[in-house]
Amino acid sequence: MKYLSTFTRLILLTTFLLSSCDTPTQPAAPSQPISTNTPLPATEPTAALVVMPTAMPEPVKLTPFNAEKLKEVARIGNGNINQVDISPDSRQVAVAASIGIYLYDTQTLTLQTFIPTEKWIGSLAYSPDGSRLAAWQSDGIVKLWDPATGQEMLSLGQFQNQEFTADGLSNVAFSPDGSTLYSGGLTGEVYIWDLPSGQLRNTLGGNEVSTMQVTVSGDGSLAANLKLFDMELTVWDVISGQQARALPLDDFLATGIAFGPQGNLLALTGGTIKSSFELQGKIRLLDARNGQPRVEIDLPEGSGGPAAFSPDGKWLAAGTGQNSIKVWETTGGQEIATIKGHYAPVNSVKFSKNGLALVSGSFDGNIKIWETTNWTETGAIAGFSRHIEDAALSPNGSLLASASFNGAVSLWNAKTRGEIARWMNPGKWAESLAFSPDGATLAAGFNDGQVKLWNVTTYQEIRSIQAHEKHAQTLTFSPDGLWLATGGGDNAIKLWDAVNGDLLRALSGHEQGIENIAFSPDGRLLASGASGSEFDIRVWDAASGTEQRRLEASSIDRFAVFSPSGAYLVTGSSGGRLGVWDTTTWNRIFELEKSGLGVETMLFSADESLLFSGGGDDVILVWDFARRALLTRLTGHTQDVSRILLMPDEKTLISVSKDGTIRFWQVIP
Repeated sequence: MKYLSTFTRLILLTTFLLSSCDTPTQPAAPSQPISTNTPLPATEPTAALVVMPTAMPEPVKLTPFNAEKLKEVARIGNGNINQVDISPDSRQVAVAASIGIYLYDTQTLTLQTFIPTEKWIGSLAYSPDGSRLAAWQSDGIVKLWDPATGQEMLSLGQFQNQEFTADGLSNVAFSPDGSTLYSGGLTGEVYIWDLPSGQLRNTLGGNEVSTMQVTVSGDGSLAANLKLFDMELTVWDVISGQQARALPLDDFLATGIAFGPQGNLLALTGGTIKSSFELQGKIRLLDARNGQPRVEIDLPEGSGGPAAFSPDGKWLAAGTGQNSIKVWETTGGQEIATIKGHYAPVNSVKFSKNGLALVSGSFDGNIKIWETTNWTETGAIAGFSRHIEDAALSPNGSLLASASFNGAVSLWNAKTRGEIARWMNPGKWAESLAFSPDGATLAAGFNDGQVKLWNVTTYQEIRSIQAHEKHAQTLTFSPDGLWLATGGGDNAIKLWDAVNGDLLRALSGHEQGIENIAFSPDGRLLASGASGSEFDIRVWDAASGTEQRRLEASSIDRFAVFSPSGAYLVTGSSGGRLGVWDTTTWNRIFELEKSGLGVETMLFSADESLLFSGGGDDVILVWDFARRALLTRLTGHTQDVSRILLMPDEKTLISVSKDGTIRFWQVIP
């Protein structure tokens, strides 16, 4: 197979990177509740609570007259771990996260400095002398920071009107003497910067797809870059600025590259294409001078993550798809260690300069430090998360539930923001959450189509339903609590008896996966939206399951919410437009325009004076519904806002994002 379309490469790469989350290390056991009245084991993430400031007056109820004064007052979670690095003196660990940069003391494991950023930090690297820390942002800009003080030293590049967010990718690298910095561009470039001046010396390549990873040889003479979805690795002569060689990868889908410290080896992690949507995980060691293969390592446990060489070049470590780290000797590819301790895929590894420690970061939200003489864990840093897919608030506002991409469903005290319990779900993740109207039951829909219900007092599982063939990506209880409606990736909507779990009826007609369902306040109607190319929201009679009407739009409407009175239905489109429909005449009476990406969540205040919306542009919009006016934009998230919630007293707005954080907003007089 010599050529793959960009679409096929996108599907394969996405499937490859996520395959480890779909396949558990062992047959999936029933999820187990963990009470957090006692400390959680160190191997499981405890989301960090950040409160700012500590003492504030009592907040006031949100109204159209004060909403523009909304401010962030607290945050749960440190964001996603994208990459880790360890300083040359082994005294500090740096974490590239979705909301900034974290610097930890390796001896005490305490946070030294948090550098908040407006953009997703995809990768970072210490300079050889440890005096600078380079961080690559999702907009392609690279900033240099003083790791001792957390102060910005230099900004390189110009803002580009596009972004690329990913984790575990190394898009910055220093030359061995620290005088040069290499960074990847959003259209396939490798930029070469002189330090400390910050002058751009040269640009290699470009006008292609985004650079996925950049690495520099140990002697500084060669640089290599791997481009997203490209089946070719490019090696550059740094001095001449000319391409030294292009290495076709044929059927090998590479997800990471790394030069050995002596510059004689080049490691490729990824896999070979077995069929349209199946890959065999592999690591290839190439001769860096001529591109000839030296060693090929099969990964029967799943895909290989980004790899790292030991300082002497004798070992290569890489995260595997099955939550472990493997270490091989580089001359013959013999496995010398399998390191276990993470419970989700490992997306970043780095050896210390003295070779005595290995640092790893994982989707499970933990950073671990391993001693390399016997590969035992010597320390762990928790508090990070993975994409938060959904959240739900109990009717009385006492409990907050969240679902993370790492498989955890967490239950929080919504007022103190402390974690009460957590259910782990090996090999899968929850995509949707809902509390029953009496607040006694929490329902979760999973990516494998399963729906689970838990008692939130005893933390025990009530029942499990195989609701859909795949992706139970939306669910909601009827207002009277008698029905549970689910929507799946199999294009079906199903209504279940919420008491005994029996299937009552199935609603068919959508041709794409169901993205959103919502009951009217009286429970008579159910509105639904689908993904893909469907342009309409459908309205169903909930009791009979018959389709009542289709609300056709000029763009793809996927989300809908009824107003508390039931007089209006608001729809949100992939283009960012909000449509307002009169539920008596079913006429579209007006639209609210917004710039940016699509709408993913909407919410009314109880008196319908305020409408909140959020989506792919990372911003929460607050609207004066009666005046059809935008009141304010709440910024701070660095990835999609997936859910907006409002406490019953309407004094606290809660936003949930795929940047791995839950944020709390209030108006403080």
